Amino acid sequence: MSIKKMLLIGLLAYTACAVTLYFYADKEFITLFFRLLNFAVLVGLGILFYRSMIGPLIADALQKKKLQDDALTIRHNQLISEEGRLVKEYEKQNELSIYLLEKIKKWKKSYLDQQQYTEQMHEKIRQSAEKKSQQQIEWLEKSRLFTQVRIHTINKMSIELKEQFSQPEEQKKFLMDILTFMKEQ
Repeated sequence: MSIKKMLLIGLLAYTACAVTLYFYADKEFITLFFRLLNFAVLVGLGILFYRSMIGPLIADALQKKKLQDDALTIRHNQLISEEGRLVKEYEKQNELSIYLLEKIKKWKKSYLDQQQYTEQMHEKIRQSAEKKSQQQIEWLEKSRLFTQVRIHTINKMSIELKEQFSQPEEQKKFLMDILTFMKEQ
């Protein structure tokens, strides 16, 4: 039923009541009755105004609020899910970083061990080369001294032999000693 029809029916009922009571009731009862009737009409108009104008606005606002709450609930659930995924990813990344740090420590230790081994080998090679170099220097020095002594000895022996065998008798005696020695052997 439309609002116009309801207002028309209400106005006709109001008028009919007023005419009926005017002829059949006393004045106090009529006053009380019309006060109650006016109050009921005002309440009816208020309800009618609420249902036709304010009610839909409030219902729309409540519907929008409900939709907004539903959207926020969905977003909240998505954020909780995203948080769970991020926590898992963080834990996975943390485990990976711990694993990589352990590998780096192992590699560093291996590198330091290899470097220490290389330094030890270089030191051994240096010591060996130094020892060999020292031996070569000593051998060259001995060889030089031996050569000098040999040259000096040969020169000295040559001079002494020339002096000793300058006379023919000495030469014969030396040859005889050698021959005797060879025979005995």
